[in-house]
Amino acid sequence: MADETDEAPLELDEDEGGPVKSFLDHLEDLRWTIIRSGSAIIISMIVCLVAGDKVIAFLKLPLAQASRFGIESEPTVFLEMSGVTLGRFDLKTNAVNGFSLGSNSFARLELEVVTVGTNQVLGLRLNTNSPPSDLTMVKLSTLGPMGGFMVAIQVAIYAGIGLASPFLLLFIGQFLLPALRKKEKDFVYRSLGIGIGLFLTGVAFCYVWVLPATLKASAAFSEWEGFSADQWRAEEYMSFICKFMLGMGVSFELPIVILAMVKIGLLDYPKLAKFRAYFVIVNLFLSALISPGADIFSMIMMAIPLQILYEISLWIAWFWYRAEKKKEALENI
Repeated sequence: MADETDEAPLELDEDEGGPVKSFLDHLEDLRWTIIRSGSAIIISMIVCLVAGDKVIAFLKLPLAQASRFGIESEPTVFLEMSGVTLGRFDLKTNAVNGFSLGSNSFARLELEVVTVGTNQVLGLRLNTNSPPSDLTMVKLSTLGPMGGFMVAIQVAIYAGIGLASPFLLLFIGQFLLPALRKKEKDFVYRSLGIGIGLFLTGVAFCYVWVLPATLKASAAFSEWEGFSADQWRAEEYMSFICKFMLGMGVSFELPIVILAMVKIGLLDYPKLAKFRAYFVIVNLFLSALISPGADIFSMIMMAIPLQILYEISLWIAWFWYRAEKKKEALENI
């Protein structure tokens, strides 16, 4: 007769193995998230590759804007023929061998075919009305047989990732959000919305103001050192532009990072205020690390908005800190 204290044989319940099944389901969801994200990046890269000429024209606009910054620095002459700029020359005076170029800081000398008697000769016509439409202080060139292809690939990668980023956020959010509580989801939604706005603000700020000033300063510094700055490698220019805009957009996410650390208790206003003096050094280091340019000017142009964003984060942390202290005081009454 078997002992009543003997343990009964283990029987598998239908629900056993649930954690394993749930883990496998999460792995399957992760696999599909990676597949969707990769597909979105590849499709976006193909779209940007097909529309490469328009994307490149968009990325060249800061160079044209930087060229216009330099018009008023000294008299500049543009030699043109049939609407095409043949060359640009910087002069010290507004006259060449007694030929006055006018009082403007720029002049356009247009080559024209002139009939003199029975002969046709090239003549010059002075035009001081407006600068040329294709004004660029630097010409971009591909100095190798694969240069154009490399430029197209670079632009497709950077622009493709930017174009696919909304879909990437959507797919990643579909994978992560179900595991969060309602309060955590609300915080993520707010942070995501503000973060996207700050990123786009950083990219726009870099594209409209920082890049033209940086490009102009780089060309002027090269000329001051005695080097010619009338031709740049297209590959290096496109890489510089894309990395600079991406770096500026990422750096504008600083308030989100700081305030998230304040919310979870890792930082507070007194700590941030005490760290302000040290952040100036950290800010310069981060700017040198993020900025694609090796010059001090681009680093400073990135460090200034970073410092302003830190001060804004400090002010918001002070507002939260004061509200928390008032709440504690009311509770202790």
